[in-house]
Amino acid sequence: MKYILVLIFIFYFPFIYCQEFEILNGFELYYSKVETGSPNISDKYFNNGDPIFKFRYSHCFKKLNKIPMYAQFYADRSFAHIEIRTKEDDKNWTEGIRPGIGGGSSRTRVYRIGVGAGYNFDFLESRFMVSPKLIVNFEKAVATSGAGLRTQGEVNGRYTFDTYAGSIPGNQIIPEFGMALKLRCIRGLYLFTEYSYLQGHRPNQYIEAEFFIDGVPQPKARNINDGTAHQVMAGISYDFKYKKKRR
Repeated sequence: MKYILVLIFIFYFPFIYCQEFEILNGFELYYSKVETGSPNISDKYFNNGDPIFKFRYSHCFKKLNKIPMYAQFYADRSFAHIEIRTKEDDKNWTEGIRPGIGGGSSRTRVYRIGVGAGYNFDFLESRFMVSPKLIVNFEKAVATSGAGLRTQGEVNGRYTFDTYAGSIPGNQIIPEFGMALKLRCIRGLYLFTEYSYLQGHRPNQYIEAEFFIDGVPQPKARNINDGTAHQVMAGISYDFKYKKKRR
């Protein structure tokens, strides 16, 4: 029943209340931040395994017709990734199984609802627009796929490891700074690309490793994902009040 209500909200709300409805699709570059451990641990990775779909509504008031007010919703998986290897192994590696410990996991799904505002820089009678925006997202992180995932093993006869990936459910507020380039195709139909930066502060996913190199125990390593990310997306939108605006 709740999914039916969500579909009704997404597809019927714009016809009643909003001026423009946008659908965006793209990928995210997230940061898997080093919380504890060696500086050899890598700290950011592309997450393009799952396409991200955003649904966004906007409305411009008559006296502020270049300042759209936004409401958006989307869901995504939160990943944390870890890589550990000596500088010598990293430098001398050429082919075959890469030396060291590496892996990532997602045990968390995040749901984000955001509101914000922007500005439309209008060119060539609205055929081309540059639209910066600031949106404040409320994030709800929910654990998925059980409590966690443990992996043990040995790599190249040098590295022995025990890793564990887990979820950190909870809520946080994430500001999002975006910039869109929009091209009007016909009437109120636009195609556009958009870049966004999100600044998180609360961990929602982690991966940690206890490991040995050549039998020597090393400091425990732990990486986290706190929602900080870059997003690059493409989209399509339709301005339902296109005629009214240009009478």
